[in-house]
Amino acid sequence: MLRVVNRPRPDRVRDLFVFCSAVQLPRVSDLVSRVNRRHQLRALFVRAENPDWLPQMLERANLRAIRHLVAHSSAEVPRRILNAWLNNAEDKLIARAMVVADRLFLTSCEQETLEIAFDRLPALRRIPVAERDAFEIAGDGSYVHWPASDVHLDIDAIRSATDPEFRDRRIAERLAHDTSFGRTVASFRKESGLRQTDIAGLSERNLRRIEKGETASVAALRSLAAAHDLSLKEYLASLAASC
Repeated sequence: MLRVVNRPRPDRVRDLFVFCSAVQLPRVSDLVSRVNRRHQLRALFVRAENPDWLPQMLERANLRAIRHLVAHSSAEVPRRILNAWLNNAEDKLIARAMVVADRLFLTSCEQETLEIAFDRLPALRRIPVAERDAFEIAGDGSYVHWPASDVHLDIDAIRSATDPEFRDRRIAERLAHDTSFGRTVASFRKESGLRQTDIAGLSERNLRRIEKGETASVAALRSLAAAHDLSLKEYLASLAASC
């Protein structure tokens, strides 16, 4: 849980976020070091107008190995990180992104750094070399966007491409979700007195596939909603209530 504290006791602090300028580092160094050793430091936000001097300022404050150090010159990155923690999504949202040579580096709001070569993902391969730096990060950190190539990537896409175990786990979760969703579609259809052949715009074969666990397209969901005399929003809400 995120808390704001005044003169905190280092042995009691949990989930600490510290804000200071580079010249103020000596004033917070003891607290930061002790809480960091307890693995309860979530971020040390250091406003550094001149990043070249930051290593010297950290040395002066005797802070040499702070994994969760976040140097910044505006409130954009701290705001993304704090909002992510407040919403329990710190591992799913992007704090920062950087392109170095042929690689993309992403840092999550949990301060995990991921990297991937541009030739590892089809979406990244579509981006011309000259446009690789021309990206935007969504305000909430949910994705990175290259407007010229219309490429959107979230952090899980990078994890899936670089971590086989994570990819396999996501596939298993998706299959379990789709199977459960398919059963709900079938159950709701039967409760409404509809046969598989009663869904205009959706073949019986495709409906069988959806009800067995295949992903349904938006068009298929609209056909199902119409067959139940519901809007798409009402249909999805009804399915959620049936789960």
